[in-house]
Amino acid sequence: MTGFSFQHTYNAVGPYRFYHNIGIAKAIAGDTLPKFGIAVTETDENGNESISDLSNCLMKILLARVGREHEVSIDKDCEITDVFEENGEVTHQVFTVTLDSTDTKNLVGEYDMQFVLANTDSQLLHKELIGRIYFKPGIPCDFFKREALTFTSDTNFTLSTVNHTKTWDGILEYSANGGDWAQWNGEEITGTKILLSGLGNTVISGENGGFVLDGENISCTGNIEDILDYKQVSAGSHPKIGRDCFRRLFRGNICLISAPRMPSETLSDSCYESMFEGTGLTEMPVLPAKTLRMNCYYSMFRGCVNLTKMAELPATALETQCYSHMFEGCTALVNPPKLPAKTLAISCYYSMFENCTSLSTAPELSAETLAGSCCHTMFRKCTALVNPPELRAKTLAENCYWYMFDGCTELTFAPELPATVLKRGCYGQMFIGCTKITKAPELPAKTLAEICYHAMFSGCTRLNEINVNFTEYLPISTVPDDQGLYDIPTDGWFSDISSAGRFICPSALPNISDISHIPPGWTRVNK
Repeated sequence: MTGFSFQHTYNAVGPYRFYHNIGIAKAIAGDTLPKFGIAVTETDENGNESISDLSNCLMKILLARVGREHEVSIDKDCEITDVFEENGEVTHQVFTVTLDSTDTKNLVGEYDMQFVLANTDSQLLHKELIGRIYFKPGIPCDFFKREALTFTSDTNFTLSTVNHTKTWDGILEYSANGGDWAQWNGEEITGTKILLSGLGNTVISGENGGFVLDGENISCTGNIEDILDYKQVSAGSHPKIGRDCFRRLFRGNICLISAPRMPSETLSDSCYESMFEGTGLTEMPVLPAKTLRMNCYYSMFRGCVNLTKMAELPATALETQCYSHMFEGCTALVNPPKLPAKTLAISCYYSMFENCTSLSTAPELSAETLAGSCCHTMFRKCTALVNPPELRAKTLAENCYWYMFDGCTELTFAPELPATVLKRGCYGQMFIGCTKITKAPELPAKTLAEICYHAMFSGCTRLNEINVNFTEYLPISTVPDDQGLYDIPTDGWFSDISSAGRFICPSALPNISDISHIPPGWTRVNK
């Protein structure tokens, strides 16, 4: 016998498996550990492999405190309880080990669990770390289960799909209240604990699917990828997430109060779009992806009125509408994550925090290179906002800041606007309805763009000072407005503002007094 390899298999008595990677276990004194199916392959001198018979071998479970691996706390013999054969050959054998109160009475904390295989002469044949067990009084044994997305509640609830039909492209299985696993096709399931596992899925809800939960205070734990392919997850890999994979999966389920882990860093178009929209989440799951895809987080938490605890958003490579409407209507949100991307994408932050009425301080924006409509309506109707973000870009994009702070009625000052290269509609209606702003930021651009300042300060009823650097109201728009008129860059920018103020401008600027030029009643100050 020249070598051994270890193969982990399912046994015939339940959803337990022999762990290949470290799992977390919980147990109490006196628990009987689950049965494990194992197969050991022998390799002879000619390289031929065969399944080894372990009946004459010694098998042990060793437990050592994490960080003190050289100190073995428990050394227990294993007993073979079942032998399985196929075509007359052993395929795997099942062993059991029992921990009683004498073994575990002094154990507290985390212990590494190792399986040891030796021959009758006590010669070590194989030693493998199979898991990690955590001892705490009163915690039931719930380890080595099949990887599964888990729904729990204190009371009975139901789980079904929209229209009670299957929308996934592989297999989904369920177990309710500890019962047997069965294939699921979207019909209603009832229980206080429902587990879901998938095989061969790349899409779960698609364009028209989704889960329907009916109950109270339902938690969802585990890894969302478990419903794609739990065997891949068990092996430590990430199943492929297809286009529209989890789109609208939990949308409208206000009874859902927690979200599962979402560890994948490889996303697809619209994969999480509207996934938790209108749910009862209080905490946002960690989203580790650094490269995003089109619409991937679109409306993901829209209308989650209980959402308060945020996670980081580390992505630096953005795509069209990736964060659009992501937190719109999250009225309890107060601490938004930083946005580290320096280069933006079309509509990437469109309405991202719109109607977040508890948000007082905007997230840090690192953006230096903008794209069309990138920050359009980003903080619209954020009625508690008092600290706007720094806007660093010096070259703007079409409609980039359109309606950005519309209706921010607590905003008393505007951020600096350093840009000198403007684009069509870039500042359009940017501060419309900001009734507490008294002084506009200096506008350093000397050359304007079509409707670049359209209605920019309309409704800023306390505004009484502005400093500009352009010398002509050009170019005139090449596209007519709703009334068929061709507007100037400053069309309607001072509608409904203070009746008196200071307009600081170059002396060469034409002296025209109306809401689209120099505000009526204001004092012109040449420079």
